[in-house]
Amino acid sequence: MDELSLPLPCLQSPEQRAALGAGLLWDRLYPDVGSFAAALVRGEGRAVARLVEVYGLFLSARMLGRSVWVCFPQYKKYLPPVLRRQLEELWALSSRLGWI
Repeated sequence: MDELSLPLPCLQSPEQRAALGAGLLWDRLYPDVGSFAAALVRGEGRAVARLVEVYGLFLSARMLGRSVWVCFPQYKKYLPPVLRRQLEELWALSSRLGWI
């Protein structure tokens, strides 16, 4: 239980928080990295879409699990149009191959 209450290693130093925030919170969609992480845990579409936008489907799925693939139709509307079209093709292919 003690370990669960410790801050995440990537959020301990101000420099690390700033670097992570620069990539994920550039438009201030969430006020800080902690709020963003909480939104990811809740499965908020905007937060998942931002994670996918920054890290891609495969790496985001490694972070959050299979729900990144399964819930793609629900959060894709929050992705930038060009990226959304590219990922829709990848998602459709993955679906046809039975990966989803």
